[in-house]
Amino acid sequence: MKRNNRVSEFIKANGLVLVLCVAFAIRFAFYISLQPWNNEVVNKTILVTDSPSYHNLALSLISTKSFESFDGFRTPGYPIFLAIFYSIIPNSVWLALFVQILISVLSAYLVYKIASFYFSKNVSLLASFLFAIDYIQIISSVQIMTDTLFVFFFLEAILFLCKYFKFNKTTSLIYSSLLLGCATFVRPVSYLFPIVVVLLLIFISHTNYKRKLYLSVLYCFVFVFTLSPWIIRNHYTFGDASLTSVSGYNLLFYNVASVESYKSKMPIDVVQKNLGELAIKSGCNPANSLTTLANTKIYTKISIDYIKANFVLYCIRNINGIIYMYCASPAGAIIQNFHIESKYADYVMNNRYTSGFKYSDIFKLMSPIELLITFFGFVYLFANYLFSVYGLTISMRIKENFKFILFAVFIVLYFTALTGIVGASRYRMPFMPFINIFCATGIANFYKIIKKKKEKKSLPA
Repeated sequence: MKRNNRVSEFIKANGLVLVLCVAFAIRFAFYISLQPWNNEVVNKTILVTDSPSYHNLALSLISTKSFESFDGFRTPGYPIFLAIFYSIIPNSVWLALFVQILISVLSAYLVYKIASFYFSKNVSLLASFLFAIDYIQIISSVQIMTDTLFVFFFLEAILFLCKYFKFNKTTSLIYSSLLLGCATFVRPVSYLFPIVVVLLLIFISHTNYKRKLYLSVLYCFVFVFTLSPWIIRNHYTFGDASLTSVSGYNLLFYNVASVESYKSKMPIDVVQKNLGELAIKSGCNPANSLTTLANTKIYTKISIDYIKANFVLYCIRNINGIIYMYCASPAGAIIQNFHIESKYADYVMNNRYTSGFKYSDIFKLMSPIELLITFFGFVYLFANYLFSVYGLTISMRIKENFKFILFAVFIVLYFTALTGIVGASRYRMPFMPFINIFCATGIANFYKIIKKKKEKKSLPA
């Protein structure tokens, strides 16, 4: 009994350190297995999908010492991050990824800090642990993608927002806005998030309306000011004071294209080619890249016209994308990390947008290890969603938790609404920490109930 008490006391005293060590150990194991120092692995496994564009822009920053290769599609945050390490050691993908796993571990710490503002130490530790073992957070930390760095900056912004609501210091609100600007430089999906903050200031800030208006304007001003150098650069370079052309491009070539692919049963690459030709006929300059800022208004107009003509189908496919984002397992990416061939990933990619796919067919194509990874992934997600609903219900009974509940729900709804039809599993990364916190609350309360029942049974009659 004494030994058990010592172990329990050690865990209580060093719980956060142990969680962070677990987070690092898992990510480092993935890192070692990936072998990012191997040039063949880098070219075959790491620099795939969107990764080559970030990699090449980072190399361009080093060679030209300018942003001349940026056509308005990518924001500069992540390429600058990569360029820092590539300038220390040329083409050091391995160094950038190692720093990235450290950043992911720091994000686990931020989850703990955010939760600790409103919940007990045990709940905060459990929430941090749930983040540490999340498949999608782990695998993304060893990919040349924006998500891990974005999540870090976004959680920092939320941490300072929590500090503002706790201590009512305007400086915390300013820091939150600055960090949100940094997150948006990395991944522009958060460019509308100040609207959420303004709603939070209106609903849960205990001050008069003039003060709320002042704080709302201040937050938006600092956010826009943070982004203004890039917006001004785009204005003088391309004649368009926009942050990026990615929204219009993605809307047409991914969301609309996937709906049309599903509707016409044509391969999505054929549909994308047809949409590109339609965009050129509508005024896009064929001499320029399709990703430039000059084209984004044309893409948006074509997309809106298409959505109006296919509104019901578009909504159905959008809901399908949201469900996929909530449920999708990154088993294919995990298998790829360990250099194992995956058959089902290609099947999903080839059939998702046209005829759709059957999960029974996927399971038949999966190897035993893929089935095991997928099983534990579904168990993790199911437990998180189930206990988070229970935890949310419990938290609503406590008046002090109202602020956190409101902005956590707003965060989940924001990223859910912006998911779109593509709905990749990595799109849930920014809001999963808040699901983790509610899940931890539900598990902790459930454990208390079980413990009380056991104590009652052990009492003498």
